[in-house]
Amino acid sequence: MAQFRAEFPVVQVMKKGLTIKIHEHVNDEILSYVSSGVMHHKDSADFDAPIARGKLMLMNAGESFWHEEKVTEMKGTISGLKK
Repeated sequence: MAQFRAEFPVVQVMKKGLTIKIHEHVNDEILSYVSSGVMHHKDSADFDAPIARGKLMLMNAGESFWHEEKVTEMKGTISGLKK
């Protein structure tokens, strides 16, 4: 039986130029909401796009999923929620 984890979303504040280098997720679902600023997302499914203020990003890792996030187009900081 699969283990269920209930966790509260994490608020992240990132500065321009920050890169969260490519990393793997396994059997995981990742939900990101950007409340201010723009982050750039690139992943192993060949999705490569900016994620702007007010947008949601849902990733389903399954057996293996790799992605990278970078703060590129903003002044100040970017903030959002991650679950």
